[in-house]
Amino acid sequence: MLVDTKQSTKLSYGAAVGNAITQAGIKRQFAALDRIQDILANYHVAQIVMCATQVFRVAGNGPELAAEIVRRYGWKVEIIDGRQEAELSYRAAATGLTEVPQERVVFDVGGGSTEIVSGREDRINFADSFPIGAVKLAEACALTDRVNADKMKAAMSHLGTFLPADSFATVPRGGYAIAVGGTAATLAALKLGRQVFDPALIHGVILSREWLEKTTTDLSGMTVLERRERLIFDPDRAEIIVAGGLILNYLVEMLQCTSVTVSNRGLRWGVLLDRYSELAASMIKHEGSV
Repeated sequence: MLVDTKQSTKLSYGAAVGNAITQAGIKRQFAALDRIQDILANYHVAQIVMCATQVFRVAGNGPELAAEIVRRYGWKVEIIDGRQEAELSYRAAATGLTEVPQERVVFDVGGGSTEIVSGREDRINFADSFPIGAVKLAEACALTDRVNADKMKAAMSHLGTFLPADSFATVPRGGYAIAVGGTAATLAALKLGRQVFDPALIHGVILSREWLEKTTTDLSGMTVLERRERLIFDPDRAEIIVAGGLILNYLVEMLQCTSVTVSNRGLRWGVLLDRYSELAASMIKHEGSV
C-alpha cells in the first residue's frame, strides 16, 4: 500500500544562495516531518528514502539542517542535484495518464527551483534545473499579497533572467506538456472547485493557456486573505500561488503550448519508481495534505 501525502513548508523563503534557511522555515519543516513520522508509525516501514532539493543545495546551512534531521529522526538525507531532480520528475510524470504522446515536456515548479525536461517516452533529450521557483519569485517580486499590473509585468521580466528562452532552445515548441508540483496541483484543484484536496482527482486535469492566464490574473488581484478563502483546500499556498502561476504561464507561452496536463506524480513518485519499481502498480492510499 502506498500513502500519498504532501505539505508545503516554504523552506526557500529568505534562503538565497549562501544565505541560511530561516528559523521559521526550519520550524515548519520539523512540524511536517513530525507529522510524517506519526503517519509512518501506523505502517510497517522497512526502509526510508529522503531526498532534499534546491534549498539544501544552495543555503549555507542546508548540510547542517540535513544533519539535524538525521539526529532527530534517524533518516539519512540525500541532497540530489538539479539534473537528477529533473530526470526523476520526468520519469514519473506520465504514469497513470491516458493518451500521452511519445514526445513530451515536463515542468516541475518547486519553491526554489524549476525543472524543464523533454524527451521521447523514456529517453530524455533535455533536462535542466533553474534557480527560480514559486517561493523565490514571490519573495523577489513582492507577489505574496495583492499585485498590480506593473508588478506582474516586472515579475515576468524577472523570470526571463532566470529562464531565458535560449537556455531551453532545444526543447520542441507547441508540444504536449505535463506540469507537476504544488502549483499545478493547486490550480487543478481550483479548476475542479474542490474544497478537499484529492490527489487522484487532480491527476490528468487539463489547464488551457487561456484559463491559466485568467486564473493567475484573478488571483493576483486578491489579498492574501481572499486567496486563502479561495484555496480552502490548501490555504498555506496563498502567498506563492500567483508566483507559481506566473512561472507556468511563462513556460507555456515560451514553449507555445495550448494547454498543460497536471500530473500528481512528481519527484517523490520518481524516487519511488527509481528505488522500488516493483511497487508501481500497488494500491494507493491517499491521506491528503498533512
